[in-house]
Parts: sequence; C-alpha cells; structure tokens
Amino acid sequence: FKIDLDLNELNIEVKNDTYGNFVTAKRVYAEGVHNLSVAHLTLFKPLPINIPKGTPLMGVNDLNEVILGKIYGRSGYAGDRKIMFLYNKTSTLKCLVGNHPIENQETSGCLARYSNLQIMLEQPRNFSYVYDPYIDNDNGYTLKSLSINTARLMNDCKRCPYDDYLKFRKYYGSLSYADDWIEAAFEGRTTNFANGNANFHLYSDLGRGEAIHKSIAFMSIWMSIIGKMEGAIDLCAGIMVKNCTNNCNPQAVQLWDDAVALYTGSLEGTEGKGSGLLPYSLASKRCKQFNTCEYIPLSEESQQKYSINDEIIRFFRQGQNAIVSSSCEAVRRYKESIVRLMTVPIIQSTLRYAYINQYHFHRMKKREQAQAQAEGALFAASVLPFIHFCGNVRSQADAQLIFQNLKVGSLQTDFAIVKTAFERNYDCLGLNCYIVGGLYNNSSHKYLANALPCINPTEQDIRDIKITFIIFFGLTGPIIVVTCCLLPCRRRKHGEEIPQEDKIIDRENSDDESDDDVDVLSMIDIRGIL
Repeated sequence: FKIDLDLNELNIEVKNDTYGNFVTAKRVYAEGVHNLSVAHLTLFKPLPINIPKGTPLMGVNDLNEVILGKIYGRSGYAGDRKIMFLYNKTSTLKCLVGNHPIENQETSGCLARYSNLQIMLEQPRNFSYVYDPYIDNDNGYTLKSLSINTARLMNDCKRCPYDDYLKFRKYYGSLSYADDWIEAAFEGRTTNFANGNANFHLYSDLGRGEAIHKSIAFMSIWMSIIGKMEGAIDLCAGIMVKNCTNNCNPQAVQLWDDAVALYTGSLEGTEGKGSGLLPYSLASKRCKQFNTCEYIPLSEESQQKYSINDEIIRFFRQGQNAIVSSSCEAVRRYKESIVRLMTVPIIQSTLRYAYINQYHFHRMKKREQAQAQAEGALFAASVLPFIHFCGNVRSQADAQLIFQNLKVGSLQTDFAIVKTAFERNYDCLGLNCYIVGGLYNNSSHKYLANALPCINPTEQDIRDIKITFIIFFGLTGPIIVVTCCLLPCRRRKHGEEIPQEDKIIDRENSDDESDDDVDVLSMIDIRGIL
C-alpha cells in the first residue's frame, strides 16, 4: 500500500486551498492518485459468460507493447459490456493518470484507446473495446474506498461486527462514522451522530483542513489496520473460507502484512525515520513529548525497555509467525496487544491539545488556535468510543467530560478534568500511567506544570490506603465535620485560572526546580505536521 502518498497529496491540496472549498482535495480523497491504476473499458459485445475476479487479461499500448492486468472489482459478469482492467503494478510501463497533474501523468503503460483485449481463460477469448485513456483511467484503491470498505467488512462477516469497530459504530450510531466525519468536514456542516457530534461550521478553513487529513489517518486508516488484523485472524481460523480453498494462511499473512503497511506507510522508509503521516509516525512524535520512548512492557518481567513502536512491530512479527504456524488464538492476543498500544498516542495527542487549549490558547495566533482546537477535537473523537464503553461506573460520564472539553466551540478546556477522566479508565483499557507518561520538555528534561504522569498504585498501596483511611476517619471524622461546618471551605471554580504559585505540582518532590512556567510552544511545534 502507498495510501499515505494519497494522504500527502490531499494534505498539499488542503494547504494550497485559499477558498475553503477543498474541491481538489476532495477529488483526491474520493478518486485517489497513487494506488491501483484501473481502466474502465467498454466492450463492443457483452460478455457471454461470467469471468471470475482476478482472471488474467492481456492488451497492448499505442506502441503495440504487451500490457498485462486482471479483472477487477464488480465486473466480469455475463451480459456486462463494462469491465475494469487492473494494471499489473509490477510492470515497468506505468499508467498514471487519475488525479495526477497533466505534467506528471504517464501513459506509456496505458492500454491503447481502441484495440482487442484477450481474456486468459482455458480457452482464451478476444473482445474488442474502446475507452478514453485520459478520462477512463483512475484508481481502484482510494482513501474514501478504504474507509467505506473497512466499515462494510468489519460489520458484515461471520464473526462481525468486530468488537473494536462495534464500539465506534454504537457510539456514533453510524456504520461509516469515519467517512461521515470526513465528508462533513469537507462540506463545513454538522455531523449527525448519536454522540460526539462536530459542527464544522464553527471551524476555520485551516481547522477543517486539519480535521480532514488527520481524521483520515487516525479515524479511518487507524480502524482499517484493526480490520486487516481481524480478517487475518478469520482466515487463519478458517472462518472466511469463501475467499480461499484448503490452506488460507497465505491470504491471512497477506492481510496481516497489509495491516503493517497501513500502520507504517511508505513515507517512513525502511528504517522508520522518514516523514510519515500514519500511526507509526504519530507514536514516534508523541513518545518524545511524553517521555515514553523507553518503557518496560507490562507483559514481561525483564527490565529491558522498548518504545511503543518497537513493541507494536515486535507483536506484528510474532503475529505473522503465529499465522504461519496456524496458532490462531495467539494471533488474536497479538492483535489485542497492538490495539491497546495503538491507543496510547491517540490519548497522548488528546492530552497534549487539552493542555495547549487551556494554558497557551491566548498566546497563539488565530491560525494556531484553529489548528489546536481542530486537532484536540479530532484526537478526542478517535478515542471516545473506547472510553464510553470501557466498563467503569464513570466511563460514559468520563467520555462526555472529554468531549465537552475538547469539542470545537467549547467555551473552555480544563486539562486537569480531561487528564483525570482518562486516568480513571487506564486500567480497563489495559494501560497504565507509565505507558502514557506526561507532557515533557526535552530541553529542560522536566515535565510541564500540572502535566506529570499519574502514579500506578500497587495492590499493597491500595490496601494500606484503605486501612489508613478507616483508622484516620474513625478518629478524626467528627472533628472534620465540625470544622467544615464552622469554617468556610473555598473551592476553585471550574475553569478558574490556577494561581501562578500553584501551577507547579509538588515542586519539592518533583524534578522541576525552576520558578518559570515552561512555554509549551517551545516544546511543541504548533505549525508542524502533528
């Protein structure tokens, strides 16, 4: 997959749009640029028989050079006069038309405008066709089709709907929630969800642009990764038998590899140090900002430290090995571990923009404010269903607290409320304070004020606290009640600015010894990609 190349093209078009209508960007989203070149051919005579998908085809270009391909999509049925010719992607001759600018189009590998097409059956058959190479060549795999097909495949199968997808479908009340969000952002209108609605009319053009390309990466593609892994598990277990015969493992391995490709993207390069746009890149950025590039995995007793990306890639490799050896239950465990860790950078991103929107919003330019608000809302939307259905007594209320504080149009953001709401759900998400970390300044090597990591209580700590509380309250309860009745107890109002001297939490017990409040914009490049 090179779906991130399409995302990069879309991002460029969004930034170049000066009118806020995003016409070209929307075409990139719907019609694609770089993935699976397809020719839409009109036959002179209808097909007399059904031609199975994937059947090899052979034609020629304008120079009479052989062009190979195969039947693609929902075409090839008896009586059809329209068929889809998927070009062989390994060919040295390329057919790149679609949404490529005219100066970048390449037609040396395109079928001739009018010629014969040979269908490679047991008894090869020739059919005459006609088409326009500059109109009828497009892309069979697009950002929009990925979103729509993911929703369909994760909702309509023998083991469907898959658990992770079901949480999002039920929370938003939509099968295609990601595409709904993206299309609403393109059109500048309000979504029609059961929960977590976004009014894009309130967004600036810059904010809408951020919402569009980030939601493609971290709502749509993010869920597609899970869908590919679930499909691989089904093939491994022989559930999707209609798609293969006897041994399904090669197809299962392919789906698992597709998940890895969607997680990393082609822009990362072979060493994972490129300018990526997908979840791998997000995890790399956030671990530096939250001081979590090295952590001790929950699943191991050794003290060896890994980054989240290290762990996810390790689980991907182990999952592939398990598929090859038909250890399907092990594959499921690896998938669940990957999803759990993929959630961490989304939570970190939500916390990051909650912090910016409370403490530094008033210092930023309007463009930066629009970006910070849009990204906070988007990242919150990408994790809210997991919080809502987490299973804690307060989970639904916590999801609503996060939504109300991060939605665009919110009158104020209270970082402490957002942080606490997440922390109450770490355990049921399979996470802990150490993995999520806290907002960190890599220059001063100190955590930002009020953004330190929470502390994971041990079972012994909890028992000690309970015993201490019982003894303390038994001895001093009457005194506390009388004191609170006689003396006024001041509480900080919701949203009230924290006094300067109170902004550093427990200064004597923390590493932060300076009196200055660290400027988050010195740590975070608001104008960067993420």
